[in-house]
Amino acid sequence: MYRFTLPALCVAAPSLSLLGCISVPVSAEEKIEKSTESAKSVEKDHTKAVHWYRQAAEQGDAAVQSILGWMYWHGEGVEKDDTQALHWYRQAAEQGDSRAFRWLRQAAEQGHIKAQEQLDRLER
Repeated sequence: MYRFTLPALCVAAPSLSLLGCISVPVSAEEKIEKSTESAKSVEKDHTKAVHWYRQAAEQGDAAVQSILGWMYWHGEGVEKDDTQALHWYRQAAEQGDSRAFRWLRQAAEQGHIKAQEQLDRLER
């Protein structure tokens, strides 16, 4: 069995000053096992994610508005709703989020009427 040494683990104080570092030898198998356990313990809850994304989006976070648009478009954590998706994509695009603008343009080019309307409003 091969053994690898993880990069030094550094411990930081609350003041962010470096206190010290230690090396911990770990086998590849142990690393994989720990990663798998961690992944299983994290429960995906898209409904909660939408709740928190909406709060950030309503405060004007363009990146989150774009993510929220995607979640509405695909029905992740919420009922699929093109109108809400377009609303959040437009909000993000108005703030210069290139991903949202690119998505609106692509949807419009594929014949999505509401996306074309949103894009027209942005380009005025």
